[in-house]
Amino acid sequence: MKQLLIHIGYPKTATTTFQEELFVKLHNLKRINYLGRTTKSSHTRYGKSNFNSVDWVWHIRKHLLIGEDLKYDNSIIQENILNVISDEDLCFHDFFHFAQFGKLINHNDFANQLKDIIGLDVKVNIMVTLRNQSDLIFSSFTQKYRFIKQTIGNYTFSNFLDNQYNYLNRKPIDHLAIYDFNKHIESWETVFDIKAKILFFEDFIHDKNSFYSQLAELLPATALEIENYFGSIHYRKREKSKELIEISYNELSNFGKILSHLYKKNNLERILEQRFYMRSNVLLNMEKRVWYKKKKTYLPFMTKREKEKIELMFSNSNKLFAQKREISIEKMLVYKFVRN
Repeated sequence: MKQLLIHIGYPKTATTTFQEELFVKLHNLKRINYLGRTTKSSHTRYGKSNFNSVDWVWHIRKHLLIGEDLKYDNSIIQENILNVISDEDLCFHDFFHFAQFGKLINHNDFANQLKDIIGLDVKVNIMVTLRNQSDLIFSSFTQKYRFIKQTIGNYTFSNFLDNQYNYLNRKPIDHLAIYDFNKHIESWETVFDIKAKILFFEDFIHDKNSFYSQLAELLPATALEIENYFGSIHYRKREKSKELIEISYNELSNFGKILSHLYKKNNLERILEQRFYMRSNVLLNMEKRVWYKKKKTYLPFMTKREKEKIELMFSNSNKLFAQKREISIEKMLVYKFVRN
């Protein structure tokens, strides 16, 4: 039976480092069959990957965003080798998709669609990388803020926590439901009828030996090899001062602003975002400079009040999560997942 490891990498949990420094290198050594994603992949409107034809998560996203037909062909999943899928889009907040594309994506659809595509002749394991919610939510917000700034305008982190954009008329706890690890991970486990392996980003920072040993249980590599593959590269590091975080974003050029009057509010920005997203060639880059100009803005760091608000929101759920999975409550306290 074919073997597939699905890495559900919450954003800002070293997901890109996993992809570039571990999965790509193991793929090149022919020790795994990596099915994307990677920053070096050559994505096109058809969702092709440099590695194995179809990047399935991107393919499903195209299906959910624009109705592209799904391809139920799992021939890229190979026999006699561990196949690996890794993608942060499997657990990215749908608000950011909405801000970027003006389209709704139900993340529960990813698990169901992926299961249908994979078929019955594949044994699936699931690995999830987590980080405490306050750091995770704020880091995800700053990573995607360029799309919020571009299409919604000024929108603070407190605005986001309270859902003041009134996205889907959700209460704050429902608005942030994808960060309820107990419920979200359980939904994946229910679809695939399997218990997920949980790894903590905080272990990657503070207890590397344990982190690498846990990875070695899932991959055809020793803990020492994994440590050597990871190296010391930090992807997507942002410029920070003591008080502010620098964010680059696109703003319509004067030419773009003139033509935007022919469209309803934000429609032109979203049409262009769909045109350019994950696509890059000389002509498109030249065209992009006609429509856009680069701008910079600065975000303040998360406040103590915002941090406590998030911790209180998820503390009880995280306690239940730890209890179900026999994770030390002391560890959850140290890593700021729960409060006393």
